[in-house]
Amino acid sequence: MAGEHNPFLVDDFDDSEEEEDDDDHQMLLRTAARANVAADVAYAHNPDDNVNDFDVINDQKPMTMMSKSSVFSKEPRAATAMPPVGGGSSSGGANDATMRRGNTTPARTPSTTSSSGGGFWIFSFAFYQKYFDVDTADVVRRIKKGTYGALGGALFLDDVKEKPDLYGAFWGCATLVFVVAMGGNFADYLESMSGSGSNSKKRMMMRRLLEEEGNVPPPPSPVSSPPARVDAKEPWQFDVTKVSQCAAMTYAYVFLFPLSLYLVKRCYAGVRSASYTALVCLYGYSIMSYIPASILCIFPVETLRWVAVMTACAVSSASLFRNVDALLKGESGNAKAMAIAKGMGVAIVGANVIFAIALKELFFRF
Repeated sequence: MAGEHNPFLVDDFDDSEEEEDDDDHQMLLRTAARANVAADVAYAHNPDDNVNDFDVINDQKPMTMMSKSSVFSKEPRAATAMPPVGGGSSSGGANDATMRRGNTTPARTPSTTSSSGGGFWIFSFAFYQKYFDVDTADVVRRIKKGTYGALGGALFLDDVKEKPDLYGAFWGCATLVFVVAMGGNFADYLESMSGSGSNSKKRMMMRRLLEEEGNVPPPPSPVSSPPARVDAKEPWQFDVTKVSQCAAMTYAYVFLFPLSLYLVKRCYAGVRSASYTALVCLYGYSIMSYIPASILCIFPVETLRWVAVMTACAVSSASLFRNVDALLKGESGNAKAMAIAKGMGVAIVGANVIFAIALKELFFRF
């Protein structure tokens, strides 16, 4: 049966056809490699450019991927066209460039709430990032103007008019809270160790009052008296409530009192020359004069404590009054601003004096 044809036998592939298929695949791989290199070069020069990789290399047309012939048929399968690597529309240029570089995730388009539009959400960190964009030179200069600016020189509000910050207000309050809480507890410890604490003073005062009135009972006879018992001294304990109390008082003074000043000058007098952030920045840097005063209050000398606190209060009040008074009197054509200038000055100084006395009596009184 040599002359008969068996339909169940599979025809062997032609060697020349296999070589042609191998050549097609190798040419496809080389073309894709050149296209990736050209895309990287074009992306490095212009990432937003919409480049067709196959057009860059010798103006070639998109290649077609030929599949191998069927096992039972020598006719080739249908050719599948490869899509161009570079997108045809301008909107997909960025995504195509990103996918050419090996990232399968499409490139994200800029959000409509970016910094260019100023639409950051008020409860996001990005909204407050600009208020902490300061360097060491800015902080040092503003500390000097906020504390010793009353002695002369440029006004603090003129320096922060274009770029107010909350760095000084936040970290200035945090530093003051730490120094006052730690210093108050350490001063209390020194008082307890020296025996001149508040309990000892109260017992001494009661003893003197009883002696003056003549109601001091006579000491018992040594025969009938029991052996003297030495009272154990109460151990000293760290008062952690001073941290929360000082934090609440300091942050409320720095952030809430400027809000009342801003509402009065903006809603009543119509003064727009200083923002609320600028006033908070002024108060945040001005209270830093209380930090060295709090350190001096650690020493158990009552006169030194009062002198240190009142000196810091005078320096801070003078700086606050000078800046706010110049702010209101700068509105020469505004009668309401001129009318409330003196009243706001008295309120500023009075509030600062109350803050200084509360700082001394609540945390450094033993």
